[in-house]
Amino acid sequence: MIQGGTGVRPSRFIIVQAMLLAALSFGAAADEYGGAEALGDTLGSAGDGGQVEIRPASQSVSDRQRERRRASRDRARRRFVRGGAELLPHFGDYIVREKGFSTSRFRSAHGLFTVELIDHCGDWTLQEKWDLELKDQSDLSHHSNLLYRASEAKVGDRFVFAYSNDHMGQRTDFIGDVVEVDRGYMARFREPARNDVFLPPDLVFPITHLRQILAQARRRSSGFESIVFDGGNDFAYRAVTTISQPLPDDDGRGNVVGSRTDLDPRTSDRLPDGLYWPVRVEYFPVDDGFAPPVFTREFLLHENGIILSFHVDYGDLQMEARLKNLDVREAVSCVNE
Repeated sequence: MIQGGTGVRPSRFIIVQAMLLAALSFGAAADEYGGAEALGDTLGSAGDGGQVEIRPASQSVSDRQRERRRASRDRARRRFVRGGAELLPHFGDYIVREKGFSTSRFRSAHGLFTVELIDHCGDWTLQEKWDLELKDQSDLSHHSNLLYRASEAKVGDRFVFAYSNDHMGQRTDFIGDVVEVDRGYMARFREPARNDVFLPPDLVFPITHLRQILAQARRRSSGFESIVFDGGNDFAYRAVTTISQPLPDDDGRGNVVGSRTDLDPRTSDRLPDGLYWPVRVEYFPVDDGFAPPVFTREFLLHENGIILSFHVDYGDLQMEARLKNLDVREAVSCVNE
């Protein structure tokens, strides 16, 4: 995901800025994968344990080394996320609008954001879609659409990702996976160009990061740091998370609090009971301890992983989204897994 003007390739959380501030090029993925509409098929088997086959890693790890390191890392991750509630598979629609521009190219932006979290027993699949209408200073309308899909193993380190952005008629794809190598991990990009990128050994993927936030919130932790990689760039971020005191789902007299008051009554009724935490995550370059955050995300998080609202600040662009409709899915039975 390429951000215009700064030379920085941001993560999927900066996708809106990429849509608004850059005209992105579309690579050869449509020829090989049958177009952006077929990107979902790229990961079709990932939830069942599949993996996008790209090419052999340039460095290998012995089976014994891999198992020792994986067992140690899994133990550490379980300790870190223990106490967090289980995530609820769900589908949500959000109303999106801009909160401010510091660029003169556009004067307004609004649209829809949808997110779906799917439980495949052995894997989580995260799907996101942005559909925005932009108006420039001449009051002409432009459209941007973005699709993101990633599959992340619940145990172990399998991570597969696919991203497609259609910005004002110009498109680009990011497709690849992550494998384990001697020095940690390697992201193997297939689109927009074949490229192997080494990543830090202590990174986590998006769903694990979300579970970390929930677990630390339940322990009343005020914050922590993680190295996060989501496949939307060729580097990881240092994510600094600050967690505020939890909010109850009502004030004791039956009145809901926070963003829940903005919901359609039918959607509000579907929300599970429980606590909501105001969370702030700042995303920094990993190797520059003095750089300002590339972007900041604030959101109201339910203890089962549902986000009621979020605000993203890219410096020259601010966007907000509020949950409008929610469909909580039934838990999957994984007895035989």
